[in-house]
Amino acid sequence: MQMIKKIAFFFIILLSLSACDKAFVNGDLDGMWRLEKVEFRGEDILPENIFFSFQRHIVMFGRYYREGTPFLYMGTFAHEEGKMTMTGFKEYPGIADVCDESVLESFCIYDAAGVVFEIESLSDEYMVLVAGERVYSFRKW
Repeated sequence: MQMIKKIAFFFIILLSLSACDKAFVNGDLDGMWRLEKVEFRGEDILPENIFFSFQRHIVMFGRYYREGTPFLYMGTFAHEEGKMTMTGFKEYPGIADVCDESVLESFCIYDAAGVVFEIESLSDEYMVLVAGERVYSFRKW
């Protein structure tokens, strides 16, 4: 009986250690980021309360206010070798509705088909992305 308890305990420990290996696949990118500014042709655009959240292969972005419901949208993303691609933008929770370009532009995304960013820098506190002539500065929230 003692041997069975030891074997059961061993399997419980083994399973608990192996259950967490898929939690963070994106390193420092995972989490919520506040868009601090967008630089475009020498001018700074200062967005108000725009947040991006990256988890696994989903990006959610929205504008949050102290009162009222936040405006939320989502898409998919992939990143490798210093580049990140975001596509498939949809309104959340109305997943069937595709975002039009005017909605995406309010979040500083200028192509409804998708956008490719170069990751200029990424740490656990700051991120700088570049898309064409635009430089996006984020701070981890």
